Amino acid sequence: MNVHELSVQSHHGRLRVEQHVELDEHMPLLKAHEFVTAMEAEILRETPEIDSVLTHIESEPATIEQPEEMVEVDRKIEHALRKTARMFAEIKDVHEIVVGRTVDHISLTCHCTLPDELPMLRVHEVITALEDRFKLECPEVYRVTIHPSL
Repeated sequence: MNVHELSVQSHHGRLRVEQHVELDEHMPLLKAHEFVTAMEAEILRETPEIDSVLTHIESEPATIEQPEEMVEVDRKIEHALRKTARMFAEIKDVHEIVVGRTVDHISLTCHCTLPDELPMLRVHEVITALEDRFKLECPEVYRVTIHPSL
């Protein structure tokens, strides 16, 4: 299951969550709706400050196989990320790089190793700058999610 376009908003002093969830394209609507309803109920049960959850249900293509040219494009994207990360002295390592695709978009997730003592203000500045510079190198990548790690 892929969750994206996650948004948390304050609404009259309570929190409201909106999200998109991708489910198997062959799943019947009844099962998809039951799954999402259970997921929303769990979110509400586990996080009492959330007042409501609205989920947009999408179909996820069932095909996993990628053509050879996609694999080569993914390698180029990964190489561009590593090259861009070397511009930042604070970034010690980039790992767990995953290039994902939906019908319309390419996304990238990764982990960046940063010094343990680096203040979160600087951590956020560095990973945001990495994301911005990387997107200049690879404008075809729609979304970048960077997890700072130790």
